[in-house]
Amino acid sequence: MNLKSSTMVLKRQLRISKIRSLKNQKIMRKIIFAIVIFTLTSCAGNEFGLLKDTGTLKTCRRTSIFNRITITDQKYNIYQFSIRPNSDGRNSIDLYHTNADYIIRKPKNYLDSNSDIIDNFKLNPNSTYTVENSSVLAASTNEIIFTTDANIKIISIDDRGSGCK
Repeated sequence: MNLKSSTMVLKRQLRISKIRSLKNQKIMRKIIFAIVIFTLTSCAGNEFGLLKDTGTLKTCRRTSIFNRITITDQKYNIYQFSIRPNSDGRNSIDLYHTNADYIIRKPKNYLDSNSDIIDNFKLNPNSTYTVENSSVLAASTNEIIFTTDANIKIISIDDRGSGCK
């Protein structure tokens, strides 16, 4: 092999290694991009608030939806709201008018897997409720406690510091 041909072989190998390097960089960029997107979308939390005048539960982020919430009254009646199959869910739930996008289950206790499905949820007068939002499984559960008066209007809300700011 002469010097000229060995130089050409080295140049060709250098080009090939540059091409491989560029392909590896592109792959790495795609992987990093996917990780960033996953991290940003999985950072959604369970923060939510309750609007006192309308009785509406609202997620703190417009892009978040209520996937799973549990409402418990002072008599320990449990109501579990979950999204109906083939439904998009909502970022707000009106406690005075139940949304058709959700299935409401009324288990006998938290361990009851054979719970009854009920048609609607109604607030009771002079009652205290605890609402837990566990829609995002990787995030901590947030809760709000509220009280109704004799006319079933919400009179007090304790968001435990987890409400929308």
